[in-house]
Amino acid sequence: MRRYAVLVVMLFTAMVAASGHAVDQTLARTKSGDMPTICQTFAADAQTSSPPIDSTLADGLPPGLALDVLADRATTHWPEFARGLVLTIRQLSLKPDAVSAMRRTEGPLLFYVASGTAGVSVNGQTETYAAGGAVLVETGQNYLLRNDAPDPAILLRLALAPPDEETTVSNKGGVAQVLPGDLEVAADAGAIESLMLATADIPTLDGAAHLFIGCLSWTDPHVEPGVGSYPGPVGLWVLDGRLLVGDAQTLERNETTVFQSEAPRRLRAGDPPPVVLMFGVIPQGEPLWTAAQSTRIIPPVPAGPPWL
Repeated sequence: MRRYAVLVVMLFTAMVAASGHAVDQTLARTKSGDMPTICQTFAADAQTSSPPIDSTLADGLPPGLALDVLADRATTHWPEFARGLVLTIRQLSLKPDAVSAMRRTEGPLLFYVASGTAGVSVNGQTETYAAGGAVLVETGQNYLLRNDAPDPAILLRLALAPPDEETTVSNKGGVAQVLPGDLEVAADAGAIESLMLATADIPTLDGAAHLFIGCLSWTDPHVEPGVGSYPGPVGLWVLDGRLLVGDAQTLERNETTVFQSEAPRRLRAGDPPPVVLMFGVIPQGEPLWTAAQSTRIIPPVPAGPPWL
């Protein structure tokens, strides 16, 4: 029976195994000083605008954790004959009047508009998306990005593609090539800038899947979810605060990591508690979080010795 996968895009940085060792490639720190606090923006918009996203990804999370799903899109189209895939998450900055060249995807792409307004053309059909909008571009489709608004736009792009086949971002025919070791790529005259946030090699996928992006936060910083795992590869990007991974690693603001499927890890809130953007791939019909042990409450540290 085919294994159904859910392509999870969560911009939550920094996950590591229960031992404290990183499970996959990690970009130690990103240069995203111009990136707005996506999750704060989402919380403000949620009170005044669009209805909540129809997604079950947050179901079954341990007490004390909250997941606000920003984007969740299904796909069944994967690259053929690939011997593996590369998962990447990028931040794209489009200045006013920026237009990319038309590109053909080598794997599914999920775009999420973090701020501003962006136009996305898929196979010649263009739609405009305001902040909070999302669109999936399937494997083999042609797409183009543009910003016709007077203000800049910032997008997040989750991609799955065969090795060395990542779709490049370009500006009016000038392709912005991604060179080994480079984290930041600017198109002609800086009209489109592409910043790599995280990348990881993952196994090939088949069946139905959901690409998604979401905001993970601690509603109670004294709750420790315990050791758990995801049924697919999941990455984390710490937007604010500190995330404790295992017993020996602390992920600070703008640090990211990606975990392979079924890799056990232990996450705890640091001081201050973290806000994390999460992304990855989850088999359809399986819970995002599978606990290896029950949730434990960490008692607050007393102000002094108990006998005082």
